[in-house]
Amino acid sequence: MACASPPILCATCETLGSEKKPKPGILLCTGCQKHFCSQHIVKHRQDLTNLLENTVLNERNALQEKISTCNEQQWSDNIKVQVEMINKWELDTTELIKQSAACARERLQETALKEGDNLQKIFAMLSSEIDTLRENENYFENDISQLINKLQQLQHDIVHFPVELSIKEISHELIIVKTLTQSVSHTTAPSYFLDLLLTSQKPKVSINLLSEALGPMYPISDQMIAFSYKHQLPTLDIVNNSWESLHGIDRATELHWSSSLEKFLVLIYSDRNNQPNKLYQFNPYNGSSEELWVKPFQWNSGWPDHFKTLTCFKQHVLIVVDNKIKKWFANDPDWHTDPQNSTIWSPPISLWYIELFPHSNSSTCEIPYNLTTCDFVYSVVVPSTNNISFVYNCIDIQGNNVIGVFTSNGTCASLHLNDEQIVSNYSTQDNFLIAIDGQGTGVYSIADDFVCFYQLYPTFELFVWPNTIGISPRGMHIGSNQDYAVLAGYCQSTPTSAVECGFYIRLNTSLSSPYSVSKFNIADVLHYSWNDPRIIRYMANSQTYTAQSVMSVSICWNTQQVLIGIQSLNTVLLYSLNDTHNPISTRQNGLGFMGFGKSVAWLDETGEKAVILANTYTYSTYEWISSAVHVYYIQSDGFSDSIQPISVYPNSQQVLLRMMAESLIRLSCSPAGNLGILDSLSNGVGILVAPSGYYPNTNIDVYATNSIPCNRGTNRTYVGIELCSPYSSSSMNCSEGSFCPYGAVGEVLYSAFESIEQIQEYPESPENTVFDDILMQNMFAFNVNSAHCSLVSPLVWVVLVMVIGLFVALFLTISEALYPQHHSMQDNVKKIFRKIDLIGEGEMWIGGLISAAIIVLIVSAYSFSNSFLRQYPIEDITHNSSFACDVTLRNAKFSTTTQQRWDPRRSTKESQPMFDLLNAQPFTLNIDLVQTAFTCDDQFYVQRFDGYETTLIPITKCQTSYNDTILTLTIPLPAQVISVRLVLPGLNTVGAIRIGLSGPAAETENRRFTLMALNFASTFVSSSLDQVLAESMTFPIELTQIINQTDPLNSNDVSKFSGIWSSSLTVNSAQLFTNESQYTFFYRTTTNISVTIEQNIFYIGNLQQPIARQTEVMFHSLLFTIVVLEVFGLIFLLIKLLFIPVFRTVFDRLRRSSSKIQDVEMDDLSIIKVEKDIPTKSYL
Repeated sequence: MACASPPILCATCETLGSEKKPKPGILLCTGCQKHFCSQHIVKHRQDLTNLLENTVLNERNALQEKISTCNEQQWSDNIKVQVEMINKWELDTTELIKQSAACARERLQETALKEGDNLQKIFAMLSSEIDTLRENENYFENDISQLINKLQQLQHDIVHFPVELSIKEISHELIIVKTLTQSVSHTTAPSYFLDLLLTSQKPKVSINLLSEALGPMYPISDQMIAFSYKHQLPTLDIVNNSWESLHGIDRATELHWSSSLEKFLVLIYSDRNNQPNKLYQFNPYNGSSEELWVKPFQWNSGWPDHFKTLTCFKQHVLIVVDNKIKKWFANDPDWHTDPQNSTIWSPPISLWYIELFPHSNSSTCEIPYNLTTCDFVYSVVVPSTNNISFVYNCIDIQGNNVIGVFTSNGTCASLHLNDEQIVSNYSTQDNFLIAIDGQGTGVYSIADDFVCFYQLYPTFELFVWPNTIGISPRGMHIGSNQDYAVLAGYCQSTPTSAVECGFYIRLNTSLSSPYSVSKFNIADVLHYSWNDPRIIRYMANSQTYTAQSVMSVSICWNTQQVLIGIQSLNTVLLYSLNDTHNPISTRQNGLGFMGFGKSVAWLDETGEKAVILANTYTYSTYEWISSAVHVYYIQSDGFSDSIQPISVYPNSQQVLLRMMAESLIRLSCSPAGNLGILDSLSNGVGILVAPSGYYPNTNIDVYATNSIPCNRGTNRTYVGIELCSPYSSSSMNCSEGSFCPYGAVGEVLYSAFESIEQIQEYPESPENTVFDDILMQNMFAFNVNSAHCSLVSPLVWVVLVMVIGLFVALFLTISEALYPQHHSMQDNVKKIFRKIDLIGEGEMWIGGLISAAIIVLIVSAYSFSNSFLRQYPIEDITHNSSFACDVTLRNAKFSTTTQQRWDPRRSTKESQPMFDLLNAQPFTLNIDLVQTAFTCDDQFYVQRFDGYETTLIPITKCQTSYNDTILTLTIPLPAQVISVRLVLPGLNTVGAIRIGLSGPAAETENRRFTLMALNFASTFVSSSLDQVLAESMTFPIELTQIINQTDPLNSNDVSKFSGIWSSSLTVNSAQLFTNESQYTFFYRTTTNISVTIEQNIFYIGNLQQPIARQTEVMFHSLLFTIVVLEVFGLIFLLIKLLFIPVFRTVFDRLRRSSSKIQDVEMDDLSIIKVEKDIPTKSYL
């Protein structure tokens, strides 16, 4: 049978227990989900009503009363903290905007001045160019057009000043105020956000991440953040707000991103005691990993490399290995394979590190730091004695001011803490300086509240006095004496303002407190312009310490001069101790920065040269930008803003030591002139003096320099730390005709690097290009100026024949008169002449004599025509012509046109193969560097720029010539249109340069298309021997195609083509070279020679055609023959019809008038006159 379920009892009845029998719960409360009987359901509901009325309503009424009685002040008190935050933000932002505006005004003025100078230089150069063209009268239409364009561009630049001001818009919601809400449902999943505070002071950006909490995040680029999450690497692009997944890591105890390697360094702890931890470098982009320093499977407890932890910063990796710290320089994937990349610190990690110079394997001393009570060390001073000792001042863990001394008997093993004392009764001093006297017998200390003398000899004793000088010290120096010192710092001018000041003080050892002798009124002598941010410098309390308020002092007692460096003002002052009110001079290092004079020193005890640490920090935030050490020759050059240093370290030849950081913080000099430099990572280097002819080499792995010979072309004739400077042009004593500029390495003649000119001129057509005119001019020209012209003149031969004919006619006439019995022979001769008579058609024998001259003329014309026809083309003529008076006479005429190039892919022109040869010709860039110390062993290279990509081009040939004064580089170019740059690292100079292109010849189609070899070079030499090639210059080469077309002499043949590139290299020599001196050459880091090759969109077409072809010559020669015969026939006809009748009429009249003369008719041409009484005979 079925079992009934037990009834549900009333919840209230059950609580009453045995007092009353529970009743069934027949009614369900939907709120608490409990069952009640009919009696208790009413009571349960009444309880709920009472709870609402007595609890909830009472709370509401009380809160309503409180809200109604609150005034505005009470509301403000509730948000007082937030209001204070807003007020503080307002003040900070206002100050930031003021600083930004001041900096912008300053940069705007600098930019405007710079651009104004540039425009003035451009105008001066343009004016000079115009004056030169006017003076030389060497200008054409294109020159005038270019000048007009340049003037218009310059006018546009002046009107539209090339300074752009970009002001970033500021959002109207820089601060977001929003209500904080909490989830009321415990089932809702938590939400995670990534907040980015943008540097532009715009509102925070919140990026919603995954709903599940992520692990540690690693910035792997400027816009990518990777998260280590369950052996995966989800990566967020914070710019595009997108996710991507990189290759994950299976197991990692520590994960560190190296920005220089662009890889993770992964440390995995071993789960076995007998095996070491493992270290990997992991590439998240391709998932590849490499274990570093792989160990054997069996772990030896004595194995030195047991990795514990690591970290990465910049290009360094710090690894804790066993009980050591190894710092590696990680700049390539194989960084861990080169032991030279690492530096090791042994325990204890905190120690006193002493380096002795000159450096050796036993010159390093390490002392446990915990031998002293120091918690923070202010400074260390070393006496000028040869024993190993030093004095320090510090603050201990309780905040006491401590001073102590380490001494030894000359060895590292004996170095120990000899004495340490506390300056009692004074609180912790933020400004606490020490300086040792010249004899090394005592140390003076000055702080904000006290002055003390720490006696080192004969016993250790400390004497303390209150600071009554009235200065909060920032710099102090005693130097080689023990009676005086110079202090620099801040003096409280008013209760709310402090200014820069200094004191020349008298030292009294233990007798009494040092006192002021005179004051340096530094603030009174420093004046700045209205736009200089230093004019509003402000320090409220002189004792407030900041890093930028540190000063430096150095005294030279031989010259009684003192240097005071104020890095916050970017200024160094030079004073004489005899006049502390007025400085000898000052030098500052530009506006908008600070750091110049962070540390100053006299190079040696002579006081001729000063060494200044010229750091550069941003003025508003004191962020480090650069560091350099300047050496000034004050005794020779003076000291002012216009004076340049004679040496700057580091430079391209004296680089920073590999273990040193770029940020330098302190320098010091020895009496002998050695220089010590300390960097921000506590690394130090000693630059030791080098003998004459040598310079200190810093490209070493130890902490002190060695001396190596000066480079070629440089020298130094004194002992010092400076670089060897290049030879000046006057010191070379070169012979006449030699080129010896600044930095010359030897003698070389100008003729050794002359320009190579490739003649590309095309001949001009002759004045007369009509064959008829040429033939007539040469046939009837009578030129006896030279034997050659007389010999080839047809008229000369015609006259000669006619003279011979005249002699023949006279001979026949005379012979007939004298020997009449031989008239048959004479008749035969006349008969022959009549047969060759071309004019009278055989009527007169004398016409034959004239015809002989005509035949000579006609034969000369045919001979000339034949020779003239063969004078084509001109490239086949190897010698002067001999058939005419003009030896340059050729059967060729020329024309030149400029046309735009076409697309070769769609060309059907006959000349297209010639263009193909030109476009396929490989180019070789040839660069000759004249008078340079660069050699083939230097690490120079050639870059190719193709859009945004940069690739390297090999240099196939490098050689030196002319006693190693000329360096020749041969660079095959991968393309004809190209932009390349030759980079020559280092400070070596180049006196002159020759640059050109070459390319091989080629031919095709059985020499129908001939590509001529390309070989040209242009030499650029400065007009001043004190100038060298600038650090950066560009040589633009423009190439133009020249196509020479030679038409055939025979119309059935084909044309021939030849081609060559015409080059144009236009550079202003004044911009290629720069003045160089001992004050500027060390600033040079590289010499960049850029070459751009472009092709003209037009090409030059030269056309060679024959003046006369064969058929034309034949026709015109025949025509000439006919014309000559007709002309001479006409002349004889005129003589026969006109001149002879007239002659006969005159003769008849004369005969009638003379009775003594008898007319005798001779032949048909002549009449002989005889006397009456002389017998006559007719010879007809």
